[in-house]
Amino acid sequence: APVSEHSDYQGQRQIGGGWLDAPSRQRFFSQLHACAVQAGVTPAQPEMQHFCRWAFLNCRLCGTMGDAGAARHLWAVARAAQGRLSPDLLVYRALASAIGWRFAGRLSQAAWSVMRRRPGRRTLPASWAMPPDGRAG
Repeated sequence: APVSEHSDYQGQRQIGGGWLDAPSRQRFFSQLHACAVQAGVTPAQPEMQHFCRWAFLNCRLCGTMGDAGAARHLWAVARAAQGRLSPDLLVYRALASAIGWRFAGRLSQAAWSVMRRRPGRRTLPASWAMPPDGRAG
C-alpha cells in the first residue's frame, strides 16, 4: 500500500544542490517513519530495517553538520525503526555523549570512508523494489 505521495512541479527542487539541511532531514525521516508505522510496516520487515540504516546514516550526517538536536532525534528514529537497541546504535550513542554529536559524526564518516562499506544487497531490493543488481530500471 502507498505510504507517501510525491508531487512533480516546475522550479528548483529540494535536492538540487545537496540533499536537505539537518532540520529538514529531521522532519522528513520523522514523517516517513510515522507513515510507515501507520501503514503497518514492522521493525522485523526488510523495508524498515533498511529505513533504520538510512535514518542512522542521516543521524551521523546531521552530527557532521553540527546540528546535535537533529542528530539526536534521528538516532531515536533509527532506534524506533529498529525495534531493539543494536550494539552499533548503543556504541554510537555512547560515543556521541562522550565526544559530542559533531565529532562522533565526523569520526563515523572517516571510518566509513576507510571501510568503503556499500549498501547491503539484501536490503536495497526489498526497500526500493530494485532488481538484484541494485540498479534502478
